[in-house]
Amino acid sequence: MKIPLDAIHLATNNFDEKYLIGSGGFGEVYKAELKHVNIRCSLATKLKSEDEHPKLPNTVAIKRIFHREDGQGKEGFLAELEVLSKCEHPNIVNLLGICVERDERLLVYEHASNGSLDDYLGSNNNMINLTWAQRLKVCIDIAHGLSYLHTTMVDKKWIIHRDIKSDNILLGENWEAKIADFGLSKYPANQQESTINTNHIAGTYVYLDPEYARTGYCKEMNEKIIVYENASNGSLDKYLNDASFSWTERLKVCIDIAKGLRFLHGGDVGKDVVIHRDIKSSNILLNKDWNAKICGFELALTYPIDEVMKYAIDHVVGSPGYCDPLYWETHMLTKESDMYSFGVVLFEILCGRLACPKNFRDRSQFLDVLVKRQFKVARLDEIVFEGIKEKIAPKSLSTFRRIAFQCLHEDRKERPTAGQVLVQLQKALEIQEAYVILEGAKLRSNYKEVLRFSNSTNYSTMAKRYINDILSKGILLEEDKQEIIRVLQQPT
Repeated sequence: MKIPLDAIHLATNNFDEKYLIGSGGFGEVYKAELKHVNIRCSLATKLKSEDEHPKLPNTVAIKRIFHREDGQGKEGFLAELEVLSKCEHPNIVNLLGICVERDERLLVYEHASNGSLDDYLGSNNNMINLTWAQRLKVCIDIAHGLSYLHTTMVDKKWIIHRDIKSDNILLGENWEAKIADFGLSKYPANQQESTINTNHIAGTYVYLDPEYARTGYCKEMNEKIIVYENASNGSLDKYLNDASFSWTERLKVCIDIAKGLRFLHGGDVGKDVVIHRDIKSSNILLNKDWNAKICGFELALTYPIDEVMKYAIDHVVGSPGYCDPLYWETHMLTKESDMYSFGVVLFEILCGRLACPKNFRDRSQFLDVLVKRQFKVARLDEIVFEGIKEKIAPKSLSTFRRIAFQCLHEDRKERPTAGQVLVQLQKALEIQEAYVILEGAKLRSNYKEVLRFSNSTNYSTMAKRYINDILSKGILLEEDKQEIIRVLQQPT
């Protein structure tokens, strides 16, 4: 309902301070009586005429939006109007009308006679002290309101409020809680999206989700700064030749990278496919829990998932030693170019060295070239990092080596997807973890034959019956080591 500005001027005596009940960064709120307004004529209520609305008391809250140079006052007004005109719920404040006249932007709400929740927290000045039962009821009301906002309904998209705090929770005549102040609210353009990207962080600092607060960027004056989460363990390239960085840990890092690439290539980023174009070990960060994170998206390229992508690039970008040779030669870029670079990183992890050491200028010394040369003469094992070589289960090594080498295939069509690489890496990890259990078991001397056969790449076929005979007699294992029996006995 549109409310005449003259009626609001009359009700507030031209916005006299004695009617002022609150103020904030975006506007002021006045309490007034609008005698000629049917205040239940909510924008969210679809009735044929105003006469169908019941006559109720005329006390209202009027928000007068400030004129801000940054335009956020106008944005907040439009956000509240857009959101609240589609919401009708007992725990969401009811928008009754608007006024847009003579440079004024005004929102008229139902009045919450018991003020806001923050008035009753930690203060002895208020005559009323909320009981525990009342506080629980308020919490339940807020939860109901948020559940409604976060649920997609007919003619209503799910909504993120972005400024939930105690002074934005109003208390009605019967102490029912109502969520208010939707000036910062957002909803996705596509209801399938689970994340909304914003240009700036908004909300009240002490209430902000830390994960939301620590990401963003700064673009002021001549500065362009991007803020990321901190990866306290640095980048992967610092650990390649560290013997204490075990094969199991290396496999877990590889799995994390594969998951990241599967996400980027799968169209999960706003329904766009992302080609990174610079996958390398120095662009893999490790957080405090040693989880791997792909970074360095300066060269990334995106395209809609439903488009056939065959990009011709005017100039090739990427890092020497990691770049797909086909991309380098033809200037044609595809997702498989990332997979080639990932294959190089996999061999860096296996071989304990950088793809392109700083003192090497000859491409023949690049790791991908060396790997292909060693593979042709069946001597690939010779370049495995000595610091971990003796601790790798042979079958884990062969599984890893096979899928990593496939990433370096000269024919792009033969290169695996990130999802296919992920499956094989998980198999390699499962085999390695079983091997570690067996190696650490306290065995009787006559059972050491099991270890001898497990070190053979052919143990599952050449000695299956012999190993089964040994296992049938029993084997001494440490607590929680019984899983190794299942691994050894499973069919190949």
